Order: sequence, then C-alpha cells, then structure tokens
Amino acid sequence: MTDHTAYREIAPSPTLAPFVRCVWHLRGPADPAREPQPIVPDGCVEIVLNCADPFARVNGETHHQPRAMLVGQLTGPVVVVPTGAVDVWGVRLHPWSAGACLGISLDELREAIVPLDAVLGASLASELHAGPHDGGAAVLTAALERWLGRRPPPDHGVRAAVELITRNRGLPSVRSVSGQLGRSTRWVQRTFRDTVGLTPKMLSRIRRVQRAMRLATAHPARTWSFIAADAGYFDQSHLVRDFRDIVGVTPSAFAARERTITDAFIES
Repeated sequence: MTDHTAYREIAPSPTLAPFVRCVWHLRGPADPAREPQPIVPDGCVEIVLNCADPFARVNGETHHQPRAMLVGQLTGPVVVVPTGAVDVWGVRLHPWSAGACLGISLDELREAIVPLDAVLGASLASELHAGPHDGGAAVLTAALERWLGRRPPPDHGVRAAVELITRNRGLPSVRSVSGQLGRSTRWVQRTFRDTVGLTPKMLSRIRRVQRAMRLATAHPARTWSFIAADAGYFDQSHLVRDFRDIVGVTPSAFAARERTITDAFIES
C-alpha cells in the first residue's frame, strides 16, 4: 500500500445503524510494486464492491476476486495483491446483524469469499455495486436502505451475547456466557454458529488480537509484554500464538512490516 492510499469510514444512517457498523472507502493510485497485502480478520462480515482494477487473491495460486463479493467470517489472514488502481467500497455489518441481513446461516460462509449475487441475487447485487459508480456513499446508502429497510431488526439477545464477548478482555466460556444471559449453552452455541458465524472463543480471540494490533500501532515503543497485558492476554506466549494463527506472522514480524491495507483499517 502506498502512502497515497486513503481510507475513510462513513457512519450509517439511522435506518442502517441496526445492521451496518460503517460504510468504508479505500482509494489509491496504481502501485507498480504490487506488494501482497494481508487482510486480517476483524469479526465482521462485509460486502465489498470493487470499482477499479480487481484484487488478486494469493492462496496457493493467484486468481482475481469478484468485483462484488461477500466476505464471510475469517479466522486467519487473506493475502491479496492489487493489480492496478484501488477504488473499493465496503459495507461492514455488525457481528450480530449479518444473519438477519442475509437470511442464511453464517456457518455456511465461514472462511468463504463468494460473489455477492450468489447470496443476494443478481438484481440486488447489481444495484449495490452500481451505487458507488452512480454517486458514491449517498447512492450506496439509498440502495442499502431499500434492502435492509425491509428486513426484520436483529435479535436483541444476539446483540447482548456478542457485546458480552467483545467487552470481556479474557476468553469467557460458553457456560459463563449462557449464565450471564440467562440462556442455555445450546442457545449460545447455535446462535454464534448460525448468526455470528464464529464460536464465542474465536470471536473473543479475534477482538483481542485486534486490540493488540491497535496498541502496537499507536504505541510502537511499548514492549510486547506490556501490550499483551494491556490487551488482556494471560502472558506474552498467548499473544504470540494468536498472532501466528490470526494475523499470520509473529508480533515482531508485524512490528517490522511495511504499511499494508490492514494498517488503514487498524488506524481508523
């Protein structure tokens, strides 16, 4: 990612707020170096609309990604390479709302990046993809409102369960989550599998490693042992394990990296 790449987030309208965490826009000129860009999981399902040159995904072999796609819950990094100019719009859904938006079990989309029309249908996918081309955020927001304004609101119990996980700095057990919510352990397991697309433990691990990345980026002089404690890790070895599994590199390698697209999301 070059220093000329710009990232911004747009707060959702009141109609979209129950479903959408933010609309984001990433834009930049073609980079002749075309360095691989690791995208790190953030615990959210996203609609991604590419309005310029496609990105290529590096996964054993290199292939172009769809111009309009749905990114399901990921538990490890995805490596992509820009093939030219960057002009990408995204719709980041709340962890508790994606199931209500899409009307399917998110268990089917774990570790998946699929064409948007395969989930939403060709007509709606085309309408959403046309939004940024026709008028940017305003037109995209209007298309999202026409779609999500007809959807039932997300279940308050699901939101409470997710917020209980994301507020906790440790790794709560399913039993403790169910006890605090007054729900059965089976309800918690089924809800996270179908509605969130992650287990409570994995969502907690992703949020905790995201917290550690933000701390390391904002405070580069801090030691990793300090960051581990501040982010809620039991010790530094647990932080190292999560970085290897979720970020794909060690903390030291993360600190020594060149700027990537991930940095734009972390710093927002």
